[in-house]
Amino acid sequence: MTDERNGTTESINGFSELDAGIKAVTAMLNRYNRARLIISSDDVPDGLEDIILGRFAELVNHLPEIWISTAGNTVIVDAEGYEVPYSWKGWFYTRRCHFDDASNEDVWTDSITCGMRHH
Repeated sequence: MTDERNGTTESINGFSELDAGIKAVTAMLNRYNRARLIISSDDVPDGLEDIILGRFAELVNHLPEIWISTAGNTVIVDAEGYEVPYSWKGWFYTRRCHFDDASNEDVWTDSITCGMRHH
């Protein structure tokens, strides 16, 4: 699995984590207007584009532009959008970074930006 996480990239291990990956995508779009989700899976399902786009349609208030590509057991979902804010299950998140002194590295988090459930 590619362990990549930064301001505009999130990696997940399998399609069981897709909802959490989509949440991260909305947080990145709200902060940077672009996002990349890397899905590593030993079992890439047939019809994966319909699965991914269907989950986006169910979870996100409006769809960004989405491009899906595959390379072996890796699926890459690139998204770009300027119709901020994007919500995940009606909640608005943004991607933030802070430095963790204990681990001596950057830690990326997806934080709720607004307590209002719907705008």
